[in-house]
Parts: sequence; structure tokens; C-alpha cells
Amino acid sequence: MKNRTVRRISLTNLKKTLPISVTKGSCFLNCKHCGKHYLKHMMWMEEISPSSLNGKYNSILISGGVNSKLKVPIEGFLDRIIEFRKSGYRLNLHVGILTDDDNLEFLKYADAVSLDFVGDEKVINEVYGLNISVREYLKTIEIVRKYIEPSIHLTVGLQCGRITHEYKALEMLRELGFDKLIMNIFIPTLGTAYQNCFPPDFDDVKQVFQKARLYFPKLILGCMQPRGTYRVMLQRLAFDIGFDVITKPVQNTYKYIKKEGYEFSDHQECCAFII
Repeated sequence: MKNRTVRRISLTNLKKTLPISVTKGSCFLNCKHCGKHYLKHMMWMEEISPSSLNGKYNSILISGGVNSKLKVPIEGFLDRIIEFRKSGYRLNLHVGILTDDDNLEFLKYADAVSLDFVGDEKVINEVYGLNISVREYLKTIEIVRKYIEPSIHLTVGLQCGRITHEYKALEMLRELGFDKLIMNIFIPTLGTAYQNCFPPDFDDVKQVFQKARLYFPKLILGCMQPRGTYRVMLQRLAFDIGFDVITKPVQNTYKYIKKEGYEFSDHQECCAFII
């Protein structure tokens, strides 16, 4: 009798990664899906040092709002970044849009660099209010790749819950030869321009996930997931399609995996560190 191949999946709850903003709650943009809301839940870099964390975390997510040049101004905190690295913390950096003229020394200290990707200019304009091209996203990827392979995030339903740029984005990222992709799902967020929108239709999400499964060897369900029954169903879908990592697993997901006899590993850090 042949040995049965046991499928393994990673589950991560993020408890050991501290999100820090380098801009506190400020951002040059007022994006329709975010409205600076998610910056409110981050610690401020000026208030944090390695000694103040008392070993509670293993890694740091360094993020924040963008400035008028569409960059997260991380380079202004290079000394603090080096201090964190020397203290043993792994670093995941959100950087915004980069150019060759930027001071990029901070990228030398990254264990992961997370980049959001949008595959259509109309969506960029509608959601972010920007008149920039997809080429600028592609250029940022090219720049980061000189230092480290970036962790690309694709948000399904980014434009008010509708499927718009997703298939274009998948095609472009496939052509660039990425072997992994982090997939998020649009969340209608109170206080934003899109607060009255709905999460993307579940069947539409399934089709996008299926296409991504064909294109990328490794798939990660990221931390942006609508709550409630939608999240339960979403994580079940991601597992059934063959995702390798599920972030913020709910109890139903644990029960389902155990019931089906699959193996899983528990993690407590940002999903960009796992694969």
C-alpha cells in the first residue's frame, strides 16, 4: 500500500508581530477603502524602541501613511530600523511607490517588503484619487527586487467590492515570475467613502482564487478579511482551493482541518515571513 500524502497548511494569528506607523495617523491620501482608518490601530515609531517591547514580539511591521511623493517615509527612521534588526527583530516594510532617485538604504535591513498591487489605472484613480500608471507599481517591484523578493498583496474587490483589476493583475504578476501571492478581500469600513459597499460576491472571489491557484505555486490568505460568516466561508474556500497559509484563522477553520485529517502548523507572525 502506498503512503498517503498528507497535506499541510500554515495558520497564523499575528500575535508576535507588532504593527508600527512612521506617520502616526497621517496620510497624504484619503483612499476610499481605507480613509486612514487602519493607521489608528498602529503604534507610533517615535514611541517604540526595542527595549520598550520587553520581548513580547518577534517581528515588526513598519508601515504608515504615504507622503506627497506616495512613499511611506521609512528612510527617516533608518537608525531605529537598524536598532530593531540588531536587537533580533525581523522586519516587514510597507514602502509605497519607489523611484531610482530615492534613498533606498533601508531596504538592506528588510526581512520582507510588502507591496500592494493594482492592475488598472481606472481603479487606481477611483480608489486612491491618483493619476499614475500601473508602470509605477511595476517599477517599484523592479527596485525592491534588487534587494529582496517582495511579498505582493492583491485585494479582491478593491473598488467597492466589484471585480475590476484582479485578472489583469494576476496576468501581470504571473509574467513577472512570482511564486507566491498574498490575497486580501475588500472590507467595507465605517467612516470611509466605501462604507456602504459590500464585500465581493463569494462566487466571484472563488473564480479569482481558482485563477490564482493556476498561476502561483504558493498562495496566502492575508489579514484583510470581512468578519462573521463571510470569513468562515472564505477560509473554508481558501483551504479547499489549496492555499498554503491562512491568516487570522477562526475556530471553524481549525475544526474543519482537524475533521478532514489534515496537518497544520501554528504561527504567530505576519504571513509575509512564513513562506
